[in-house]
Amino acid sequence: MRNRLSTSLAMLILLLTGQAYADTPVLTAACPRPEAIEQTATDNGYVYQASIPGMGYWMGENPETQKPYKVAFDSASYKDSTQAIICDYLGDGDAAIRLTLKGVQNWKPSPDTDWKDGFCQSREANRCGFEYSAVTGAQ
Repeated sequence: MRNRLSTSLAMLILLLTGQAYADTPVLTAACPRPEAIEQTATDNGYVYQASIPGMGYWMGENPETQKPYKVAFDSASYKDSTQAIICDYLGDGDAAIRLTLKGVQNWKPSPDTDWKDGFCQSREANRCGFEYSAVTGAQ
């Protein structure tokens, strides 16, 4: 009986520990620095890409432009329905880039950031940092 109780207690501890670990994001990131964004000309405008730890890619496109943009970070948002982080960059005139990272698992704002209700307005990307456990799905 005592052995059975010890085994049951050990299983319960493992279960609770495993659940707590599964719910805890283990990676941190922020929107890419503008200089880290690859801008590639195509027959249909420009395509934008930047990599992220956890084997994912920020992706974006602008079929309306025929030139690369010099931009600065403007804001970030999180869309719960698609598990996506969206990063916006602005430049001179109508220059703008939007990058999206889809399939962000266990997203939550990093401590001491400017996130409020899924939106982060800051000129500094690190003020919009976030935590996550993985990036899944097609980018």
